[in-house]
Amino acid sequence: MVSNFRYSSFKEIDLKGKVPFFVAITVMLAIAIIMAQPQTLLFLLFLAYAISGPVITLVMRKRRLSSRKP
Repeated sequence: MVSNFRYSSFKEIDLKGKVPFFVAITVMLAIAIIMAQPQTLLFLLFLAYAISGPVITLVMRKRRLSSRKP
């Protein structure tokens, strides 16, 4: 997919290394919550990801413009 907005690719997540206990518990809780109301929660999750692209792009553009000012 081609877009002018920047989206996270999640490539920085290392699944082959050791995972802290807290992260494992958090992932299990997230899966349990999603299983309780899958339609609503997955919709909200995908909506948040779709909105994150324009928000990240606007924040980066604002930082870039503010760093150029003397």
